[in-house]
Order: sequence, then C-alpha cells, then structure tokens
Amino acid sequence: MIIMGIIDKYFEFKKNVLLSYNEIFFDNEKNANKYLLSFIETYINTYYFHLLDTYYDTEVLAFDDKIMIKELQGKRLELLDEIDKTLTEEEISKQKNLIEKCYKFSFISIIIDLTNYTYCNKISDFRDTLKQVLIENKRLIETTDELIEKLSVLVKDNVTKERKFFLGLKNDTFDISYYSYKDSSTNFIVELDYQIDQLERNYTKKVLEKNYNSPRISYEKLIATTNLVQIDLLNRILRNKKINHYFINCPLEHIHKKETLEEIVTNFSNPRVKNNVVFIINYNDYISNKSLFKNLKEYKFALLVDLTRTMALDKKLDEIDSYDIFSYVIINGIKKADYQLVENYIMHGKEMFMNEFNMM
Repeated sequence: MIIMGIIDKYFEFKKNVLLSYNEIFFDNEKNANKYLLSFIETYINTYYFHLLDTYYDTEVLAFDDKIMIKELQGKRLELLDEIDKTLTEEEISKQKNLIEKCYKFSFISIIIDLTNYTYCNKISDFRDTLKQVLIENKRLIETTDELIEKLSVLVKDNVTKERKFFLGLKNDTFDISYYSYKDSSTNFIVELDYQIDQLERNYTKKVLEKNYNSPRISYEKLIATTNLVQIDLLNRILRNKKINHYFINCPLEHIHKKETLEEIVTNFSNPRVKNNVVFIINYNDYISNKSLFKNLKEYKFALLVDLTRTMALDKKLDEIDSYDIFSYVIINGIKKADYQLVENYIMHGKEMFMNEFNMM
C-alpha cells in the first residue's frame, strides 16, 4: 500500500482545487477535465517543482513567468498533436477548440492560485480581491457579477480547507533546526528540538533527557523529524525558496521491516525534494540490514562511519566506495595520521566529508 507523504497530499489537494475553478467555465464537456488536468499538472511541475519539458535545463538561468508560459504552450501543442486522427473532421475541430479553451482558462486558475488571500476572511474580502484580479486580466475573461460571486464562494471554501490542512500540521512540542556541515555550505544536518515545559512540572529535566535520548523512542523521533522536514520543505516549495541538502539521522535499531523504512523514505518522493533529503545510516546498521535498501536506490543515503580504529584504511575505503546505495560518506572519526589518505581518496559517485558542523 502506498502511503502519501505530506507534500504529495498537499499537491493532490491543489490539483483538485484548480480543477474546481474551471468547472465554472465548462458544462460537462467531454474530455475537458482530461485536458485541464494536463495543463494544471504542467503548471505545478513547472512553477513548484521546476520540472521542464519544453526548455532544456541549460537554457534556464533563472525561473520566471516566461518559462511557465512556454511550458504551457508546449503542452497545448502536444495535446493538439495527440488528437485521434481517425475522428471525423467535425470531431477533430471540436477537440481542437476544447483544447484551446482549456489552455486559455488554465491561466485563470493559475492567476487565482497565485493570488494572496492572507487578509481575506469574509466573503466580501474574497469578492473584492478576485474582482480586482479579474479586472487586471480582463483580456482572458469577461467579468460579470455572477461569475465573481461564484468564484468568491469557491475560492473562500478552498482557502478555508487549505488553512485547515496547515493547521492540522502544527506541532507545539517539536521543531527542527538546521546546522551546516563545515566542509559544505549546502549540506545541513537536521536536529529535532522539543519543548517540554508541561512535562517538567512532573519530571526532572535529567529524567526527561534520559528518556528522550533512549534508543526505544528513536523511531518516534525519526517520524517527528521527517514530518517536520516535509512541512518545512512544503513551505519552501510554495514560496519558491532555495532547497539545500538536508541530512536526517535514520537509526535502524527499531526498523526491522523493509516496508517501514520504505514508508519513511518515500515520504520524500516529490521530485523537488527527492534528491535533497538524505538519510544518514550508521555503518554497522547498514552491514546488518542491507536487505532493507533493496527497493530504495532512487533515494539518497549517506553512510556514517568511524575510521578511528581501522587498520587497513585503503581496503576499508574501497569497501565503502563499493556500496552504490550511498551518495555521501560522512567520516565520524579518524586518526590524525590517516587524514591525508582519506582526503586524497577519490570516491566514485560519492561526496565525502567530516561529521563537523557550523553551530549557529
């Protein structure tokens, strides 16, 4: 069973929201939803995930509206080209007109989606905001009071649902902090923070710290951490902020089933974050649980290894280099005399750095 992560749940919700706006403009026309969904998915992939079909990556120096418009134009041409040529001329003409209509009205959905409703609460607030937005884009649609009223009710309902979605994600007990690795300005370790003021009334801080850091709750801490990272990354995606590489400690002592590890890792299947969330696996954990990683080759892992007591260092590095599942190797400890050897060792398809942080 596929369990959808927070980011994927949100964008599935957003697809349905954008489709709902277009239903006002279409009278159950056959294939309308199919074409509309194609344009909506292109918009989401382009604007939020920066996945481009029409542009080559090398052409894009910085994301802007022109890129999104060109991607939607590319989708329009693709849909026109895919019309069944065995249809009658009349039916082909109908399908072409429908695609053009869906293309045009997809821009209205996008404009509605990108409008700021932060200060809208009453129906009149939404009405005034939408009226202004639609007047500014009158070349796309003829504005009427009836249309604005219908859209205002629908937008208010959808914004209310979105606010409830984010309210349900709120966590007053836990938070996360990021600390960059000293050897890399784009790699950050994720630390789980907690607020336990209420518990401190009944337990000493020493008892709480002991239990919080005990192995038996490591799984619960991992779940809390991954949920908070998903929420933070979702907010970054929605604001088109830069996404660095975020490293999450993933202790395996309480993950005995392959399905459980897969559920945790696949929470980050979203294309914008899949390559930016890295799970740190202890060397001994990996050696004892290699079978857990069989179906997870498309995700990112880092091997945490202590080389302090390693005798045949070159052989150990060769062994580590042979583990294709890992994109990163983090050295947790090393003898001073071996530092130069490790520094000069060239890993194949792996980035190697020390487990040292810039604490803020």
